Formats: sequence, structure tokens, C-alpha cells
Amino acid sequence: MDGETARRGFGPPVGPIVGSIVGMIAWAVFILLYALFWSKDFSLFQDVIVTIVSFLVVGLLIALVWVVWGASRGWRAGWYG
Repeated sequence: MDGETARRGFGPPVGPIVGSIVGMIAWAVFILLYALFWSKDFSLFQDVIVTIVSFLVVGLLIALVWVVWGASRGWRAGWYG
């Protein structure tokens, strides 16, 4: 990739990739901390619901990052790669 292409924002999606990785690591840390410290007063059903809802929230945030990244590039099909 030449310098002009990189300056125009046509490079690889580094920001969304890093954001996705950090988001999933943060989710895993949250679930671990939740299981170790905060779940003692909840039933198994409530623990499962907390896990599912937290996973959905992280998934929606990651999806939002990718949608914003795609929209900022004008939804051009096939420009990368």
C-alpha cells in the first residue's frame, strides 16, 4: 500500500480489529470477576442471564464500531484486499 492510499483511509481496519479484541478481553475479565465476586447472591438462571446480556451488549458495541468504520469509508464494496 502506498502512502497516498494510507492517507486517504483505505488501509486495513486496524482500529476496529483492536477494538474488537479489547472488547472481548474486557468481557472475559468482567465475566471472570462477576463469577468470582458478585454472583454469590444470584441463582444459576440469573447468572446465565447476566452472561448473555453482557455478551449481547459487548457484541452490539463491537458491531457499532464496525458499522461506524464502514460508514466512514462510504460502504465501498471490494476496495480492501
